[in-house]
Amino acid sequence: MLIKATDQDKAQSAPLSNAASIIEKVARARTLNVLEGLDQKRRGSIIRFLYDTGLLKENPIHFFISLKGANLYGAHLRGANLCKADLSETILDEADLSRTNLTGASLRNTNLIGADLSDANLHEADLSRANLTDVKGAAEEQLATCKSLKGATMLYGQRYEDWLRTPEGEAWFNKWKKGRGEDGENSSSTQRRLERTSEKPD
Repeated sequence: MLIKATDQDKAQSAPLSNAASIIEKVARARTLNVLEGLDQKRRGSIIRFLYDTGLLKENPIHFFISLKGANLYGAHLRGANLCKADLSETILDEADLSRTNLTGASLRNTNLIGADLSDANLHEADLSRANLTDVKGAAEEQLATCKSLKGATMLYGQRYEDWLRTPEGEAWFNKWKKGRGEDGENSSSTQRRLERTSEKPD
């Protein structure tokens, strides 16, 4: 159980403004502890359960469990629906995220080293400062649909902004991002930034 009776008693005896915070903190602590002791398949099952019960999306009308720092190494999440889920700052190294719906999901500062993103839907997903080293199956058009890749470590270990300065990165930008804007900016301002980062020092 994520919440025990004693935890509920503590929350009920606390001021109303603090009760929700107490329950969320206890649920988070117990969830992270449970995840640490599970195998990869069961970790995936727990994440699906939490998502289906609405606990992985911030919502003012019900509780939210932050998974920040959670060990989800190798989690089996193939085909899962994680639309708008908050998976920021989690460890998803070697996870199977193939065919997973990550539309609008937050993956900020998330470790995805060696994860499988084949056919995953990354539309409007926030991958800023995520580690994508050795990610499998991440097609150019998938990455182009992300909301942000600022500060991310790309597939071959380069920082996103440095990668944009390479011939490969510039070609990707011109093919997939130019004209559609990036990170909430219009295309002209994005192109100017790319041109600035591409300038070589004298």
